[in-house]
Amino acid sequence: GEDFYEQRNVPHGEVREQRYFSQITNEWRRIFVYTPPEYQQNPAARFPVLYLLPGAGEDETCWSAQGRAGQILDNLIAEQKAKPMLLVMDGGIARRPEELDPVVRLTDLSAGLQLAADPNQRFAALEEVFLNDLIPMIDRTYRTVANGEHRALAGLSLGAAQAFTIGLRRFDQFASLGSFSGAGGGSRTFDPQTVRDSVMADADAFNRKIRVLFMSVGANEAERSVSSGTQYRQALQDLGINYVFYESPDTGHEWHTWRRSLREFASLLFK
Repeated sequence: GEDFYEQRNVPHGEVREQRYFSQITNEWRRIFVYTPPEYQQNPAARFPVLYLLPGAGEDETCWSAQGRAGQILDNLIAEQKAKPMLLVMDGGIARRPEELDPVVRLTDLSAGLQLAADPNQRFAALEEVFLNDLIPMIDRTYRTVANGEHRALAGLSLGAAQAFTIGLRRFDQFASLGSFSGAGGGSRTFDPQTVRDSVMADADAFNRKIRVLFMSVGANEAERSVSSGTQYRQALQDLGINYVFYESPDTGHEWHTWRRSLREFASLLFK
C-alpha cells in the first residue's frame, strides 16, 4: 500500500554515473549522482548534497537500484516535503595501496581489512577519500553549496557506522548525520561523554554544530540491534543530545526499512 518509492507522474531528476581518480587509493572510483529536476531547469541554482553509503556486501549501485533513492527524492520534492538536493552514492570501501583486501565482514573480521581497535582509526582511508578526493571533485563538477552546513552524510548498517565515525569527527564537513539500522555508539558499554574524542561531552556545543542527528531501525530487526540502539539513544537523551528516531513498522534489516529511513531523513535536511 505504499508508493513513495515508485515512479510517479512528477518531474524527474537524473542519476548519473561518475568516475573520479582517488589519490588516496591510487585507483579510479565509481559513484552515482542524483540531480533533482530543478538542476536542469534552473542553471543558476546551487544545491546541498547528501552523501549515501551502502551496507556490507553492497556497492555504489545499491541506493539507486534496490533503494530507489531517485524516485524517493523525486516524489518528496514534488510534494514539497524535501528541499531539492544532490545525492552522491559511494561504494563505501576504500583502501590504500599497501592495505589488505578491503572487504569487511562484521561476522568474520579475520578475513579482510581489520577494524582498528581505536574507533577513530576505523574507515580512515574512506574518510581521506571523502575529504581529499570525493567532496572536492563533487564541488568542482556540480553546482553545490560548498560548505558543511549544506552537506549531510548517511548510511545503512555498516555504512551507518562509517557515516557516524567520519561525520562525528568532521563537523566542518557535515552538519547532518543519518544512521539507518546502525548501532550508533557501538557496544552496550557506550559512553557518549568519551566516545569519538569526547565530541558529545558538551551537549550544548554539539547541538549547535549538528543540525540533524538521525537514527532508524526496523521494528523486526534482531533483538541485539534493537536493544543496542535503545541504550545508545537513552545515553544521548541523558546527556541532552538532540536526535531524531524513526522505527519502520513491520520490517527488519532490509531495503524497505532503508527506503523509509531515507524518506524520513531527507525530509528533515537543509531547512
